[in-house]
Amino acid sequence: MKKQITEQYQLQMEKSKATLRQYFMEDALRRSKNLTKGKVAVHLAPFSVNGRLNPSEIVYLGGPIDMISFTNIEKGEDLSIDFIEIKTGNSALNKKQRLIKKAINDCRIYYRTVNI
Repeated sequence: MKKQITEQYQLQMEKSKATLRQYFMEDALRRSKNLTKGKVAVHLAPFSVNGRLNPSEIVYLGGPIDMISFTNIEKGEDLSIDFIEIKTGNSALNKKQRLIKKAINDCRIYYRTVNI
């Protein structure tokens, strides 16, 4: 009887491990696909928001903010500097991005020249 219970328990454990393994593999693939989609979207964003952003005025940073746009720098007047974070799907700002957004909104932005 004890041997039979042990065998049933081991069989259940093997099934549970297989189910969990499958779940984690599918989850990893889904996350990888979403990450890849996000990276592609960041690089295509300047070209896909027609009229609002001029790709020649954008500098790609990659992180923690995706890019900065120096809007109207080509015209030489009414320059504005826009910090741009591209999000896809249900993604949200991470902690560092929220801190950067708060610093910008609180006007804690400075220009510094460093001579070496």
